[in-house]
Order: sequence, then structure tokens, then C-alpha cells
Amino acid sequence: MMEILSKRNEKIDYCIVGEASSEKKVGGQIRVGCRGSLHGKLSIFGKQAHVAYPQLTINPIHNSLSSLQELASTEWDKGNENFPATTFQSTNIHSGVGATNVVPEQLDTLFNFRFSTASTANQLQQKTEEILQKLNLQYDIEWRLG
Repeated sequence: MMEILSKRNEKIDYCIVGEASSEKKVGGQIRVGCRGSLHGKLSIFGKQAHVAYPQLTINPIHNSLSSLQELASTEWDKGNENFPATTFQSTNIHSGVGATNVVPEQLDTLFNFRFSTASTANQLQQKTEEILQKLNLQYDIEWRLG
């Protein structure tokens, strides 16, 4: 919508956006703007092998646990008068080939930050990378603003 208005050289001072954020009745809350949404796909790499030879494996499932716990428990900011604090949520995890006796080569997880104006997408990306690097993980991460 903003792109269309910009092309028409139309500027607005205020805007009402309808969204499903009311807790008791439609229109029951007035908000100042909306929080940012930053999506990520994190792939943590290991080394696949049969479970009978654990010395030959690097288990990405085991290695992901501390990183996901740290990301989930990090205080990203304190929010402000208009927005609650930024949160990190894992939304999907997938790993393995379906066998019960094979350590997988890779774990993929989808996650989302809902962030306040106290943080920027770049700050969240940088801090996430710092946490993952500190844990010496082999990983790849893809980002998308939503």
C-alpha cells in the first residue's frame, strides 16, 4: 500500500490497520505501529554415521540444543512504552532420514523474531551470529524480513 501511495505522491499522516490483536472484542485495542518480523532458517551441520559408531559422528541434533536454548532465553531488548520486548521463537525443526539408527548430517530449524523498535533486524542478525559462532557450530543461516 505504501508503495502505491508513494508512486501517486500521496503522503499520509495517520493510518488505521485492522489486525487480529484485540484480546476481548474487535477494536478493543489501539496500537502505535506494529512490530517487525524477522524470519530465519538455520541449518546446523554434523557428520552422518551409523549409531553403532558414535566416534565417527557429529550429531547436529545434540549440537543444536544449547544454541536454540540460548537463543530462546536471550533478552534481546526490554521493549519500550509502545511495544513489548523482542522475542525469539523456534517454529519448526527437521532432521534425519527417518531411520532410528542413523545420526543425521543436518538439522534445519525455522524461527522468527517479533521485534520492537528497541532493536533492528541487523542487530538481531548480528547477535544471533555471535551466539552461534561462540558455540563453534558449523551452520548456515538465511534471513528474510516479513
